[in-house]
Amino acid sequence: MAVSMIPLFLLPILLAGFRPSLAQTCLSDTFSSNRLFSSCNTLQYLGAAVHWNYHPDNATIDVAYRAPISSNGWVAWALNPTGQGMMGAQALFAFSGSDGVVRVYPTAISTLTPDVKDGNLSFKVYSKSGELSNGVMTIFATLELPGNRTTVNQVWQAGPLSNGSPSQHSTTGDNIKSSGSIDLLSGSVSGGGSNSRQRRKNTHGVLNAVSWGCLDAYWSHHSKIHEGFADPALVLSPCCLSTLSIYCRSCWMGHWS
Repeated sequence: MAVSMIPLFLLPILLAGFRPSLAQTCLSDTFSSNRLFSSCNTLQYLGAAVHWNYHPDNATIDVAYRAPISSNGWVAWALNPTGQGMMGAQALFAFSGSDGVVRVYPTAISTLTPDVKDGNLSFKVYSKSGELSNGVMTIFATLELPGNRTTVNQVWQAGPLSNGSPSQHSTTGDNIKSSGSIDLLSGSVSGGGSNSRQRRKNTHGVLNAVSWGCLDAYWSHHSKIHEGFADPALVLSPCCLSTLSIYCRSCWMGHWS
């Protein structure tokens, strides 16, 4: 009986092996006040992620942008209705003031050295707030979608504060790569982001493969083990082979769904 339980004993270990990769994506993010978001992208640069809910009935989105921030720095996330990159971007800057209060300033970017202040954007900002916790800043906002377009250009940045105000960010490395487009309906992206929709499919493929692969191997050899002539390796080997087979099939089906 002890031998026959080997595959079931190993199953939680195999599943646990996938947790570190999931923990590095936006799928593991949680928010205060039990806020929930239906879609997210783990952005490739600056350690950031963006979460959103799209409301087609009134052409708005609820957004949560999350990124690490230095002790004397700022972060920003923006939509650019007129093009790609920084110029023309409609940004939300977040930083902590000298009084410790988090400030979120809507600022339209029209020059290389914008005056960051609590201003207006080219579209409506219905609400905005920020939270700083353990060196990570989260910007919450509800925005009007420019022209009700569901594919939009996004830009995100981080930089230092100077005399309590955001100053020029680095013009090398990840700071010049942090832009792209995002489809709010499908979650597909171009530029520096990962496809959250596809990531969920791949995650499902992994978990499905491990679970069904091992269980299939377990039951197929269960009777032989009880008869006393099956080596435990004969169970583990089919488990691995079945897992690989089902994972490949799951990924193929996910690609075409």
